[in-house]
Order: sequence, then C-alpha cells, then structure tokens
Amino acid sequence: MEAEIEHLRTALADPGLYARDPNAFTSTTRKLEDAQARLTAAEERWLELEMLRESLKSN
Repeated sequence: MEAEIEHLRTALADPGLYARDPNAFTSTTRKLEDAQARLTAAEERWLELEMLRESLKSN
C-alpha cells in the first residue's frame, strides 16, 4: 500500500497533470484518498492485534 501511495503522490506531483488530463487528476486523487484510508485501517487493525497479542502474552 505504501508503494501505491508513493506512486500516486508522484503522479499528482506532476504540475501539468491537471492541465493535460483533469479526469486523470481527479481519478488519481480519489485513488490516493482510498489508498490512504486503507493504509490507516490496516495500521489500526495491526495495532489492535498487537495489543491483543501483548495482553495474551502477559496472562
């Protein structure tokens, strides 16, 4: 996911993208937002599982 986010950020960093292809700019922006949301959800789940693992380990 992080590689995907970096790729999308690189694409959006192109100063001419919007002028050349506004639809691609919009699509890429939406894909970036989705990828960031998925990464955040995955990180939160990982933290939940890590806390559960630590809890089970201490019992």
